[in-house]
Amino acid sequence: MAGFVFVPPISLSSALFACGARIMGTVGREAILISALSVLELAGAAVGALSGGLTGLTLGWVAAIAVEVVVLAPMVWRAYRGRLEVPAR
Repeated sequence: MAGFVFVPPISLSSALFACGARIMGTVGREAILISALSVLELAGAAVGALSGGLTGLTLGWVAAIAVEVVVLAPMVWRAYRGRLEVPAR
């Protein structure tokens, strides 16, 4: 039952980041960034799995998630604080 409740933190962070990008009108540029970070996540998990089995996979994935959070968090935090600059339309 606990498996159905688990939501990885980066899923929420990426979703919020994508919403902020859509509001700001920078979806194309931010999509490239999220794609690159997703590839980094897969690569981190693969390298970890090859070097340390299941424990290595977990550590590699968590390290990649940490990098993603560091990259995505500033814009999400600015949006949360109400300091996100939205272009006039």
